[in-house]
Amino acid sequence: MLPEQGQTTLNGWSINGLHENGRLDKQLSLSRIAPAARKEVAGEDASPIRIAPFVRVERTLHLGLKWTVSTKIIRLSSDNVIALDMPLLPGEHVTTASLQIRKQHVRINMGAKTEYLYLPFSNGPG
Repeated sequence: MLPEQGQTTLNGWSINGLHENGRLDKQLSLSRIAPAARKEVAGEDASPIRIAPFVRVERTLHLGLKWTVSTKIIRLSSDNVIALDMPLLPGEHVTTASLQIRKQHVRINMGAKTEYLYLPFSNGPG
């Protein structure tokens, strides 16, 4: 059972999975915000090398009197938690209430063992 509400006070971190209204997703992920100036220690960068997760996004348009879009997101990288912002198509409207929308992007969270997500979630214009 998920908690109904959440709140944070973060300094130097950002959180994914917590909506502006306090609603929580099934998983939360924290990311450290990199400082503007990085210090070098003995000629080496003090921060570890981060490799961005790789995914393949397959979008299918179902055309008719009212068209819809279904999306499949397939993991191509190792078993890390993935949080990504996927842009919406022009005129696309998300119909799945559990998905978080910010600035015409859908927030996608994949657990470390999730191989793919199938999202039959949106309606096109008209």
